[in-house]
Amino acid sequence: MQNQITILGSGTGMSSFYKPFDFRYPSGYLVQYKGENLLLDCSEGMRARLEKIKVDFFSINNIFISHFHPDHFDIISFLQSVYIRCIESGEKKTIKVFGPKDIGVKFEKIWDLLHEDGHYSKTYKSFVDVKFFDYFDKQKIIVNKNITITPFKTIHGSMDAYSLRLSVSDKKICYSGDSSFSEGLVKAAENVDLFICESLNSIGSKPDKSHLSPGEAGKIAKTAKAKHLILTHYDGEHTDREMKEDVRKSGFTGEITIGKDFQTFKL
Repeated sequence: MQNQITILGSGTGMSSFYKPFDFRYPSGYLVQYKGENLLLDCSEGMRARLEKIKVDFFSINNIFISHFHPDHFDIISFLQSVYIRCIESGEKKTIKVFGPKDIGVKFEKIWDLLHEDGHYSKTYKSFVDVKFFDYFDKQKIIVNKNITITPFKTIHGSMDAYSLRLSVSDKKICYSGDSSFSEGLVKAAENVDLFICESLNSIGSKPDKSHLSPGEAGKIAKTAKAKHLILTHYDGEHTDREMKEDVRKSGFTGEITIGKDFQTFKL
């Protein structure tokens, strides 16, 4: 197994309508390190994406959700796959899911809407033990001896949203989730080796309370002294060159990558 992060989705909640068309999956990132497979966000088609890169979806033990918009939180279909696998194979599975407040309550309500009332507690949990945990700002989550994840509360409109800071052995990584400029995001990205940052807003657009432009992502990377900025969650409006140029205007001098689906970064 490789020790790496794989971009499973660098796109947004829709395919690009800008020409030339640039079709990419919505948000998702696979972290693999010394036998541990975990997901940062879980949007539509996650099982199929994992299988495309020959990773068994059943090997995922921990999922971290940044916020509840469905291009980040479409976990029903993924956990249904786990459920059916358990039924068919006779295997039991424990999986931990971390996210904003009441993530477990929200999942149970959605599951029961799609099945009969009470199906989750009466039937689903007899096959799959899903342990849900709410985030607390800046409270460390110890995955194992090699991996620690700390959520930092950020600003994404009225949504309860978090950026995630990962310590993977001696590497520091930040995943922005969806966020506008915030102190929480700056802190999460402080001195990281890899800063995976959303960049949905158009170049030259006025700052808002929901997303970042490439230049704003560069400004955060510069302020936080991140080493390598990876732009993701963009819609294809601008070319890679234009996005990089906008980052450079912020004064960020580190490495810049325009993230693509299934691109990997060594840990």
